[in-house]
Amino acid sequence: MNMIRNLYLKYKLYFKYRDWFKAYNWLLRIAGGLEKKINKEEVKKDSFRFVVYFLFIRSYLTFEAINFNCRRGYGFDAGILSRALLENLVNLLYISKEPKGKSELFLKYEAIQKRKIMIAIENDEDWLKVKALKKGLLENKKRIEEDYNKMKYLYPDLRNWSKKSIRQMIEETERVLIPTYSILSSLAHPSPYSISDYIEGIWDQKVIPQLYPNDKYLYEVLPTSYGLFYQVLEKFNEVFSLEQEEKLKEAKAKHDNIWDKYKNK
Repeated sequence: MNMIRNLYLKYKLYFKYRDWFKAYNWLLRIAGGLEKKINKEEVKKDSFRFVVYFLFIRSYLTFEAINFNCRRGYGFDAGILSRALLENLVNLLYISKEPKGKSELFLKYEAIQKRKIMIAIENDEDWLKVKALKKGLLENKKRIEEDYNKMKYLYPDLRNWSKKSIRQMIEETERVLIPTYSILSSLAHPSPYSISDYIEGIWDQKVIPQLYPNDKYLYEVLPTSYGLFYQVLEKFNEVFSLEQEEKLKEAKAKHDNIWDKYKNK
């Protein structure tokens, strides 16, 4: 019975939000088209373009995962992924303010991260069993320590590459995203506030877990994630001079039209 109910709920959910799901597929096709237009041999010759390409690919996969979760009625978890998408965009916008210097700083931070992970693996027996990580990090310990010592002076705060928190980077790039960041951050961490999103109230002295598809947060996450990914594509198109402004304008208009339709329901 549960399987039949879940299939029915997913079917009902799809038709309620089908305009968004169709728009998501369309935006993903645009992203795929943009990626095919660039010269892969040229990407790594420029640190800024390389970082932009990396953040684009990372955002592409995250947006696909958001689409997957939303279609299955996991809006809360899609919201957590949307926060990751927002962080990709903020890093992209922040690096774009000073392309060469900030992209190189971003890439050199790998030396700091490798050492952090190496130390963590050394102290965690479970991770020691992952052969690829052990071979790549523990067997190159001397080189990792050398790279770390060469680069650490660049990062007074070893916790992040930019010397700023995500919120601070938002303040300096796209302040309008601060409320969105705050809301998505509240979804990302376990808190009493989120209990009702997972467990229904007491009924016959029992708690009822919400293990079925539902549309909680889809109303908010679908337009938010679409808008974030659109901005990533806009910057990607600009940096690589792909001249796809008309397609992107159409994508923006599609978002606005669907949002106007949904928010007035």
